[in-house]
Amino acid sequence: MIFAWGGEETNVQVTSSDHKKSFLDLGMLEFLIEWWRLEKLEGLTGESKRAQDFVCGLAPRIRKL
Repeated sequence: MIFAWGGEETNVQVTSSDHKKSFLDLGMLEFLIEWWRLEKLEGLTGESKRAQDFVCGLAPRIRKL
């Protein structure tokens, strides 16, 4: 989210040459989700659980695009 926000704020345009980089970023996202064990966190509040579901579901959703 921070990367997307920064791009919007600086008016960065994504081109086809950036396509490969976006897949590398997706791999980084998956790595961090696993590294931080986000899917395994327990005892979260309702809002925290929704955030967990959102973040853990980002990679599959982005891949469908």
